[in-house]
Amino acid sequence: MATENTIITFPSSSTTSNALALRGFNVMQAQSASQWPAITKLTMPAAFTSTTLGIQGSNDNSTWVTLGDFRGDYTQASVVANTVIQLPEHVTRDWRYIRLTSSATQAAQRDITTEVTFGNVPPAR
Repeated sequence: MATENTIITFPSSSTTSNALALRGFNVMQAQSASQWPAITKLTMPAAFTSTTLGIQGSNDNSTWVTLGDFRGDYTQASVVANTVIQLPEHVTRDWRYIRLTSSATQAAQRDITTEVTFGNVPPAR
């Protein structure tokens, strides 16, 4: 599997990040139609206010839903500065756009490094 790092940004005083277009990665990086991108890792910056992160997905960059698996797991994670959060590929793989939500605002813009993985398993939809 190939990986690529990119940034998801929380603007200052916001509880919602910018959207990351995963299908843009699919078009540019996938070796075949079966290699779907997924976010597999989030690296929190050194200056980050402790919070609970949520993950949302959208297929039109307009209507957003909170993500989780069939048990409701992985929809939220308590995070602090300088930590890495591992995500199972299936959580974000089915969505064109991904964004993060936060239970607390950040004092300044915060950039979260994301690892996007390109696998060989098509979405389960």
